[in-house]
Amino acid sequence: MPAGEIDAMSKTRDIDWLALDYAGFAELAKNDSLSKYERIGFPDSYRAGFEANIFADICAKLPRLNERGLTVLDIGPGCSDLPMMLIDLCGARGHRLCLVDSPQMIVRSVVMTAPGVHAGSGSGPWATHPALFVGAGGS
Repeated sequence: MPAGEIDAMSKTRDIDWLALDYAGFAELAKNDSLSKYERIGFPDSYRAGFEANIFADICAKLPRLNERGLTVLDIGPGCSDLPMMLIDLCGARGHRLCLVDSPQMIVRSVVMTAPGVHAGSGSGPWATHPALFVGAGGS
């Protein structure tokens, strides 16, 4: 992130944007004064109006998403519009989708109400209960 963007965000938010870790992102997710993009560590100017292009880039880099019936794992989907785009694509392709993030991020997201989506959380992505993946077709 360019210094100008960090400076602009730092002037309006009391957050050390460069020191974010798993716990830091969990704290951002709880902050009602932040935008959905700031909750995932980005200024609005980086994400607002660009998420469709970002998702198209992700799909171009992961061409197997266009296949059918896969199990897809997204670690750290956040709570912006991207997880919903992935949910829609996976639903249309008949994929099983597992989303793993902090409980605070999962609560902010729409994933809890999306059919066919398995959402898990823990003290870190590595702490998610294995049953989540077994239930989603993994082992």
